[in-house]
Order: sequence, then structure tokens, then C-alpha cells
Amino acid sequence: MARAFVDFAQHRYDVSQERVRPVEQQEADTRQVNEQLRDELKELAALKLRYGILEETSADAYARLLQYTVSVERCSFSERGPPRVVWSTLFRPTKVCRSYSAWRSVPRACKVTRDKPLPVAKSPRPPHPLTQDLLNVCDERDRSHQELKELKPRLDTAESSRDTVLQDLFQLQQKHADLRKSHTDLERYYSQWKARAEDLDRDNRQLRRDLDHARRPRDRSALGQENNQLRRDLDRARRRLDDSALSQENRRLRRNLDQVRQQLAGSAAAADLQAARLEIHVRGEKIAELESLLTKANERRAQLHRVHERTVDKLDSANRTVQGLRRDLKSLRGGRHTDRLQAAKRRIQELTQELGSLRGDGGHARLQTVERKVEDLTRELNSARRQHAQAEDSLQGAQEACRKVNAERDHLIKDRDDAVQSLKHVPSRGSHHEAEIAKVGQLRQERDGFRQERDQLRQEQGKIATQVAQLTAQLGQLSQDRNAAVLKRDEAIREGQKYYESHRDLLAQIADMLHSYRLVRQDFDRVQDQQDGVDCFYCLARHTG
Repeated sequence: MARAFVDFAQHRYDVSQERVRPVEQQEADTRQVNEQLRDELKELAALKLRYGILEETSADAYARLLQYTVSVERCSFSERGPPRVVWSTLFRPTKVCRSYSAWRSVPRACKVTRDKPLPVAKSPRPPHPLTQDLLNVCDERDRSHQELKELKPRLDTAESSRDTVLQDLFQLQQKHADLRKSHTDLERYYSQWKARAEDLDRDNRQLRRDLDHARRPRDRSALGQENNQLRRDLDRARRRLDDSALSQENRRLRRNLDQVRQQLAGSAAAADLQAARLEIHVRGEKIAELESLLTKANERRAQLHRVHERTVDKLDSANRTVQGLRRDLKSLRGGRHTDRLQAAKRRIQELTQELGSLRGDGGHARLQTVERKVEDLTRELNSARRQHAQAEDSLQGAQEACRKVNAERDHLIKDRDDAVQSLKHVPSRGSHHEAEIAKVGQLRQERDGFRQERDQLRQEQGKIATQVAQLTAQLGQLSQDRNAAVLKRDEAIREGQKYYESHRDLLAQIADMLHSYRLVRQDFDRVQDQQDGVDCFYCLARHTG
């Protein structure tokens, strides 16, 4: 039973190890996912910083653009010449603007005077700082769009990883609960096995005491001498069996079988092979018959051993019963009830004499007292008589039981003598004494084995407790990491939402800026066309004049 429990505990321990390995692998994967989430959070923080800088730059550029637009709207028509170069360099020029710029760059005769040389084309002024800021804002906006497109699948991946981590954590918690339940079962099985081992130790000690107690009177009695004689007879019977004709025939058949096998190995004739096979078959049947006879002899020997053991047990019980009955007989023959009966009779005679004397004196009160005493003594005498009758009945029953026990003892002695005579002609492997010694040795070996298994189970229990503590700590760490990852993920989601909202506002601002730019550009183109028409008319007037 202990070996089966050890196998069961080992199996449960292997199952626990197989469950722990994927848990450790999942823990490593979870840690790797957490590291990736930390890296992504760092990148998100960097992007957040860049977005803040971009937002500040965009706000500054938008303010400067509005200021420039207001200044352009407020300036007079004659002062719009220099900003024209700025707008032509800031924005993409139209076809009219390009033709006008080419026409302005050529020296015209209308602008030549008699006293002054032809004017040289004006060099373009440097671009306005708002132009570069606006271009930078557009580049940052494009980069932000690109980064948002790149971050969106990563955010989806992070959310899916978060869900996977939560599922893995739930599975780990379930596995931890299963491991804790298995640990509880192992502790319960270990306590049961420990109680069973203690019971076996007590039984072993009791058996050893009983064996020593039974060995001492047996060795001192004639039964021990007969046992030694039986052992010597069994040894002689075994030697005779080894030297008997049956054993010699068996050895001879085996030698013939080996010779036939050698002949078959070197022979090539089919007829000889068939004959050899037939002979082998016949001799194999003989060997099987001999083995069956040996098996029957061994069974008969074991049966006689059992009969001998039962006979010895019955003799011991009969001896104990006879001794008890003899003690009861001696106690009954001691005459305790007879002495009490004679004492009661003497007391009755004395009281009767005293009663007669009292009647003669005429003391009525004393007479009643003495009569009560006489009645009590009479009842006591009757009870003593009944006890004496019961004792006589018990004595007769004990004598009858003693006769039955003597008859049973004679019958058992006869059975023992028959068993001894039968054992003298049957081979045996050892005497009853040797069997008891072997049984005690086997019990000691089993006890040592149980102690070793108990120590191993204690070590395994310690290892399992250590592993459970480690797994508990790891699960606690995983729970903390999971909570931190969830908090960071929620914070990242909130930051992403804020980023989307702020980016949406920025796009709206850029759209408003583009709309304002279109309006300003339309006004500028209209004014430019009017100025071109006026200049052309003025030049034509000069040529005609």
C-alpha cells in the first residue's frame, strides 16, 4: 500500500512539474510582452513630447501668420510692393504672377529718363520667417500623420497583447488553484500514509514481541526440539531429492536435450531433424510432467506446513485453556465456599442457642432483634448455597471442557504426528523457525523501505512547498506587473485619445489657416491684376504720348 501511495505521489508530482513548465514559459512570454509594452510607452512619451513641441510651434506660427495677415490688410496700396516679393516666395506663384515677375525683371523704356540711366531690376528680399515656420509645421504635421498611422497597428497589437496577457493570467490563476489543491491532496495523503506507517511500526513491534514470546517457550519445550528434528529431516529429504533418480533423470534429459540441439545445429538432414523434433517433443512432455509433479509436491509441502502451523496454534490455545481450567479447578477445590458454609452453620447454631436462651428469659425486644439477625443469616446461607451449587455446576462444566480439550489435544497431537511423518517424505525449503525468521526480516525490510519512502516523501513535500511558494511569489509579481501594465495601457489610451483630440483641433486650425490663405491669395491676385492693368495702361500711354 505504501509503494502504491509513493507511485501515486510521484505521478502527481510529475503532473505538477508538467503543469509548472508551461506556466514558467508563459511567465517568460508575459515578461517579454511587458518589456515590449514598456518600450512602446517610452516611445509614446517621446512622441508626446514631440507633439507638445509641435503644438507650441504651430500655435506660434499661426499667431505670426494672423499678425502678418492683419498687417497686410492694414497697409496701403502703395506699400504693398515689398510684401509682394515675400508672398511670391512664400506661396506657390500662379501663372499671372510668374509672367508679371518676368515682365518686371526686364528693363522697360517707360522707366528710362533723360537724366538717369535705366533702373536695374530689384534683387529679391530674403523670405519672411513665417514661411519657414509654416513649412516646418506642415512637415511636422505630415510626420505626425505618418507616426499616427504607424502607431495605430502597434496600439491594436498592444491591446490584443493585453487581452492575451489577461487570459494567460486567468489561466495561471486557475493552474495555481489546481496546484494548491494538488498540494492539499498530497498533504492529506502524506498524513494518511504517516498514520499507516506508524500503525505498521506498532504492528511490527507487537509481532516481534509476540515472536520472541512464542520462541522462548517453544525452544525450551519438546516442540522446539521436534522442530529442530523436523528441520534436520527436511534437509536430509532435500539432499535425497537432489540425489534421487528423478533429479538425475531430469539432468540426464536436459543433457540429452542439449546434445540434440547441438546435433540439430550441425545436422542438415530433414529426417533426422524431424526425428529429433519428435524426440524433443516427447522429452518436453516428460519434463512438463516432472515439473507438474514437482509443483504438486511443493503445493503438498506448503499445505503440510500450513497444517503444522494450525496444529501448533491449536496446541498452544489448548494448553492455555487447560492451564486456565486447572487453575479454576484448584480454586474450586480450595474449599472457599465450603468454609463459608460451615462458618454460616456454626453461626446459625450459636444464634439458635442464643434464641433458646432468650426465649427462656422472655426478652421480647431482644428476641425480635435476634430473629431479624437469624433471617439475615438464613438469606446469606441460602445465597451461599446457591453460589456453591453454581460453583459445582461450573466445576462440572470445566471438567467436561477439560475432557473435550484433552480429546482435541490428543487429536491434534495425532495430526501433528501424521504431518511430521508426511514431512519426512516431502522436500521442503526450510523449517517453520526459518520461515518466522524470514518473515521478521521481511518485516524489517518493509519497515526500512517505509522509512526511506517517508523521508523521500518529506523531501518531495518540502520541494513542492518551495515550488508553491516560488509560484505564489511569481504570481504576485505577475499580478503587480499586470496591474502596472494595465495602468500604463489605460494612461496610454487616455494620452492617445487626447493626442487624437488635439490633433483634430490642429487639423481644424490648419484648415482654417488654409481657408484664410485662399481668401488672402484671392485678394492679392485681384489687386495684382488691377496693378498690372494700370501699369500696362500707363506704359501704353507713355508710348503713345
